[in-house]
Amino acid sequence: MATVNRFDLFISPPPDNLKCVICLEVAKTPKQCEDCGKLFCSECIKRYGRKPCPNCRKKNPNYFTDKRGEFTNIANEAEIECNVRMCVFVGEREIKELGVRCASRERGCPWTGTIGTLDTHLATCEYLLVTCPNKCEDNKDGGQTQLMRKDLEEHVQSRCLKRAFDCPHCGEKGTYASITAEHDKVCDKKMVACPNQGSGCPLSGERGKTKQHVSVCELTEVACAYESLGCGVRMIRKDVEKHKREAREKHLDLALDSVSSREEQHKTLSEGEALVFKLPGYASMKEKNVRFNSTPFYTHSSGYKVCIVVNANGFGTGIGTHVSVSIQLLQGHDDDKLPWPFKGSVTYNLLNQLADDRHHHIVNILFTEIDDMQVGSCRGRAQFLPHSSLCHDPATNTQYLMDDTLYFRVSVKVDNHKQWLACTDKINLDSIKTINNNKTLKDGEQFIFKVTGYSARKDAKLSFYSNAHYTSPGGYNMCIRIYPNGYRTGTGTHVSVSAMLLEGSCDASLSWPFFGTVTFTLLNQLSDENHHSKTLEYDKNSKFGYAYDTCGYFKFISHSALSHDPVNNTQYLKNDTLYFRVSVHVKDSKPWLTST
Repeated sequence: MATVNRFDLFISPPPDNLKCVICLEVAKTPKQCEDCGKLFCSECIKRYGRKPCPNCRKKNPNYFTDKRGEFTNIANEAEIECNVRMCVFVGEREIKELGVRCASRERGCPWTGTIGTLDTHLATCEYLLVTCPNKCEDNKDGGQTQLMRKDLEEHVQSRCLKRAFDCPHCGEKGTYASITAEHDKVCDKKMVACPNQGSGCPLSGERGKTKQHVSVCELTEVACAYESLGCGVRMIRKDVEKHKREAREKHLDLALDSVSSREEQHKTLSEGEALVFKLPGYASMKEKNVRFNSTPFYTHSSGYKVCIVVNANGFGTGIGTHVSVSIQLLQGHDDDKLPWPFKGSVTYNLLNQLADDRHHHIVNILFTEIDDMQVGSCRGRAQFLPHSSLCHDPATNTQYLMDDTLYFRVSVKVDNHKQWLACTDKINLDSIKTINNNKTLKDGEQFIFKVTGYSARKDAKLSFYSNAHYTSPGGYNMCIRIYPNGYRTGTGTHVSVSAMLLEGSCDASLSWPFFGTVTFTLLNQLSDENHHSKTLEYDKNSKFGYAYDTCGYFKFISHSALSHDPVNNTQYLKNDTLYFRVSVHVKDSKPWLTST
């Protein structure tokens, strides 16, 4: 039975004999004292406990609700039972027949009736406050939304922010709030205008295709290709060629300055000259199994760019027992005019720090056509010198490790050097751009680059390097190498692609080897679909995941698949140009260092 706690809801004041002696309200689920006949709420008398009756003060009183109440210590039990039973029946009946109004009358409910019929009314009262089944929040106080039952259906169907809602553009499912406030801003199927509309671009279309359009829109503002070399001019894309013509001499001067600066940074060895470098912190490098890269140097004027790699704790068969040494070929500014693969020899000397004799050396590490030494290749000796031989040996008066430091002397002899090209001052602007323009990608960002002059590069068997990019703030430095005529098993039949890790400013704080994925995508130039993609996986044990290592696909795409295919509506080669899109996902990054 419903209860009414407010006297203002009664149509007429309720009689006193129907009120609870304890709370003075109309008795709820009434119980009656068998001695005095007064009514009490069940909860009130339960809380009151086994004390004398609040009204007649009878000790150990008996309270009952129906004729099954037990009577004790009564002289004429039958007579008292009859009187009390009648009183109870009359009390309950009178309470149920009390006239009341609905508690929602302030919100407009006109209903009046009895307490006995109140439950039935409340089950359907259109003015009763109910909670939204989607548990949406009230913007005023932050609690769950409450509204009158008569407004619930309209609210759930058209006003609730948490109602089920499908994106009208792409069909993605979610809530009204998430689709309209978040998804709508990034939906690739929503029709939007080109951001350059204010400058006169009339194009509009799906956001996904518009984003692709912006990268080639003639009205997009772009920086000069020589920005990294010092040219600060910005222009719309259609004026790029005009700017190149007008600023040709300025750009040439900037490129020459950059080449000169780079030559100062990377030493060039003269014929027969040796390079000496030291490796400090040997014990720490050995314990952490970290490899050391020497400062890059050129083998000769207009020669190969290389560095020496020392593994303090060894690699391959030398792990844990020997110091290992190797030479690695790096990307140089004259690679396009050098013969490949590299052929020659390297002499390593680990210097004795007690006297200028008994240096430990290995001579004539020969590289032939079989070794196929290309940019990124790394070859050497896994068992160069045992760890036990580094310390002081009084019998031979040798000590290679002193003050936790090793000293190396290295010389390189090139067998296939084209001497008649040594003084040629050809400037490789692609390489200059790659070295100097280190863009930093944001999380999830992709970079797009184009390979021009495809046919000439394919016929001359020349490769192409993209601009260098950092995978994220504080991340890995990387560039992409394209082989139009293929590489190794893809030579002459396929386009080959590879990723090359470069030296970066944050290498000391990064985890090595590189652990993640690189996705290469050759873009279809007819429509934004049917692009050709492959994903390269680096695992934590990868032997190619270090600076200047290269890894990729020899057979990325066949030459025959580049031309127009009307069946699939694809054309990857157009105007002798290829477009690539690359994304990098780092699985073992250190996000807490990205602001360092």
